[in-house]
Amino acid sequence: MTDTLHPDHHPDPVHCVQVADGLVVRLIGDIDMSSWARLDEAYDTIHAAEPCPVTVDLSATTFIDSTTLGFLARLHELVKGRGHELVLESPSRIVARAMEVSGLNRVLTVRP
Repeated sequence: MTDTLHPDHHPDPVHCVQVADGLVVRLIGDIDMSSWARLDEAYDTIHAAEPCPVTVDLSATTFIDSTTLGFLARLHELVKGRGHELVLESPSRIVARAMEVSGLNRVLTVRP
């Protein structure tokens, strides 16, 4: 069945994959309260993994809400507490603005 209300809706908006130099979390589409379970699973995966740098790829993210901002803050504390860096990559203008309004852009490493 086609989602006519959200034609760009991706069935799995959160992907967590191991790469040579750490982990990458890719967020796709609108990441909001409906994505909480998947964000929590990604957090658990990272928590269970060997400590390593983590990159959050925001290049395909069209919207984030306070749930996602909370996830990013929580993830930052986990990764930083293990002696590694969390980097947010390629946020759209809307996503960057949400981080700016929340103040997270002053705490997190954000790369265009």
